[in-house]
Amino acid sequence: MVQVEEFDQDPAQHGWQAIGAADLFRWEPNPGALRIHWDSSRSNSFFVLPLGVTLATTEPFSFEFELTMESVGPRVAERPSILQVAAGLVRRDLLPDGMPARLAGSARNLVEWDWFPSSDIPGFGGSPDVISPAVFGDTGSRAFSFDNFFNPGDGATWRVRMTNDPVHRVVETRLWRNGVEQAPVNPVRLPAAFGEALVDSFAIISWSESGTRLDSLDAVGHLDHLRLQFPDPPLGVVTMPSPGVVAFAGASGWTFTLMASGDLIHWSEVTSAPGAGGAMQLIDPRDGVYAAQFYRVRADR
Repeated sequence: MVQVEEFDQDPAQHGWQAIGAADLFRWEPNPGALRIHWDSSRSNSFFVLPLGVTLATTEPFSFEFELTMESVGPRVAERPSILQVAAGLVRRDLLPDGMPARLAGSARNLVEWDWFPSSDIPGFGGSPDVISPAVFGDTGSRAFSFDNFFNPGDGATWRVRMTNDPVHRVVETRLWRNGVEQAPVNPVRLPAAFGEALVDSFAIISWSESGTRLDSLDAVGHLDHLRLQFPDPPLGVVTMPSPGVVAFAGASGWTFTLMASGDLIHWSEVTSAPGAGGAMQLIDPRDGVYAAQFYRVRADR
């Protein structure tokens, strides 16, 4: 499945949601791009596009976008260590504060592209511009890529692509500057004990400096030409060809459970079956139980 966002229309009208400080994200119809203000004085803030499916690092997926920066620097002189400009795949139900330890190098269910602009860190000296993509697993495991010295804040248009390769257990990052591919970025390697990360949304991320002493970020840029690619959802369109019979296309490797309700609030499991890799039906074997009968289908790995 491929999902494309060109920002030629207001993204709020087709699924995007602001979580946290909504005014940090502004759609600009001319030229058709998203303007982002990464301001670490604010709370953890996200501009989120739900994917409609939960992805795991055991599956192939990718995201890419173009980024043009207008300005970047520390927010105040007293906080000279510059935080990351960030975007990536997140778990929606953890936002905005389910990953507050991100700035301490810990989080859950996050596949993140990070650019740490050059800064002077008291006690450590100067730090160069560095791209450092990161992956955080469902149980807090983490993996990073270091020593990628690029500066997306040079006024050029940078294209970023991150691709998860589940066979080799690596997340690869590629960069283009004004259409010219740059030197390779060191991949993020997921060790055998990493487990998996579970993500269900793309997000542009403005991390808060709260809880830190020397870190801050004040940056402005435009993001455009977003492209997401991931496996098709395991469950196709659900129909009811006859009373008590629910039909749909179900992917193999999943288990599908028919659930019933009389009030759309309380649900009970009726029957389940493994995915057939195509058309299938689940049939309610009971006689009528509710005055009004509603069905839904749950998909489990």
